[in-house]
Amino acid sequence: MEMKAIIWALEYYGDEFPSAIVYSDSSYCINTFTDWMYKWKNNGWTRGKKHEPVENLDLVKEYYNLEQSGKSIVLRKVAGHSGNQGNELADALATGRMKVKEIVK
Repeated sequence: MEMKAIIWALEYYGDEFPSAIVYSDSSYCINTFTDWMYKWKNNGWTRGKKHEPVENLDLVKEYYNLEQSGKSIVLRKVAGHSGNQGNELADALATGRMKVKEIVK
């Protein structure tokens, strides 16, 4: 779901705010979209010397294609559950501890 959220941000804000920063506590998402996907693309959308399948390939390709079409956001890693207000609010929303109305306040 975190990959989908990042794709949504790129899709909806990548033209209007190309310097928008999306913070994520997912090393997997950040590494995938900032580094690994380019290597996988050059390797025929496979991983490693054994050409293993890429997990979430549909989402990886969707992000890649949006980025190649000119959309751009900045992805930054943040430590999870470390007191970062935005990350804590996102976690509360994702786990159902808070509703959107509460967060907007």
